[in-house]
Amino acid sequence: MWNSADRDGIQKKLAKHFEISVSTVHHIRKKLNLADLHDAKNQPGKRLLLKRISKLYLTKERSTSHIARILNMNPENIRKVLKQMNIETRPAHNTNPAYFSTKSNITTLC
Repeated sequence: MWNSADRDGIQKKLAKHFEISVSTVHHIRKKLNLADLHDAKNQPGKRLLLKRISKLYLTKERSTSHIARILNMNPENIRKVLKQMNIETRPAHNTNPAYFSTKSNITTLC
């Protein structure tokens, strides 16, 4: 089982077989200098998530806040993912100072 080519769920199977936790399996494999079974860069679930985020942002033109609400994530994490994928983010909709109402009596000169 340790050298199995099947990498999907193998740590869970090992943990269940030996009645230990998945993190313990990971630490044992690390101590034995065995290859990591969890390839975070090429994990199918992560690739699908990145594809979905880019599709929502680029083609459907959703905001990072809206994407975060859809995926139940933090908006800042969505921005970090977009930055890692080299996608240039759009400016925030409220960058214009006139957008905010002020409480003072000072008026701006136009």
